[in-house]
Amino acid sequence: MGELGPQVRAALARELALADPGHSWHSDRSAPGQLAGFAAGLAGSLGKLGEDVLALSQSGLGEVGFRGGSGASSTMPQKQNPVAASALVALARQVIGLAGLVQGAALHRQQRDGAAWFSEWLNLPHLCISTSRKLSLANEIAESLVPDGAAMSRLLDDSQGLIHAEALTFALAEQMPRPEAMAAVKEMCREAQASQPPPPDRACEAAVSGHRLGRAVGLRWAGSGTG
Repeated sequence: MGELGPQVRAALARELALADPGHSWHSDRSAPGQLAGFAAGLAGSLGKLGEDVLALSQSGLGEVGFRGGSGASSTMPQKQNPVAASALVALARQVIGLAGLVQGAALHRQQRDGAAWFSEWLNLPHLCISTSRKLSLANEIAESLVPDGAAMSRLLDDSQGLIHAEALTFALAEQMPRPEAMAAVKEMCREAQASQPPPPDRACEAAVSGHRLGRAVGLRWAGSGTG
């Protein structure tokens, strides 16, 4: 074809209703690699959704439930298994693995590596199918998820108010160097956990008001991290 190579390529693209890539694309695997990278990033986001739902719905926690129920247990009649969330996490892990295989095929011998292409096309279809299913599962979970506000409040109250310890550290750090504030709050938390606790929402307040550093800086605990 001599100098007519680009014209032949462009004419062939027109006949096939394709875009002219402007260069020889055989060894340029950036497009499949970018697709795989996008799919892996999406898998990370949707997989995190699935992991959070699995954690929040587990027995003993139960901060979320599912409208219409979920999968039943084969041995425990009272148990509801979050099947959709489990499938979402499994598919996310599969897609992340497949994405690595597709991107690994970017290494081509010469101008056309048959083995690398085979590796792409062995994995790209599964990657796309699993990504599609992840999206539909995430939508199903979002539409069926039912938060349990009472369970969330109960678990917060069970902490004896110590969930506010970080906010207390920042409040105390306005009165003294932060390392000293952190050490003081850690000591207060140990005292609150070791002593016979007052009502849960008063544990931090009692620890602060009775602690020498709290008295020294006149810190008042209001449960919101302000001094």
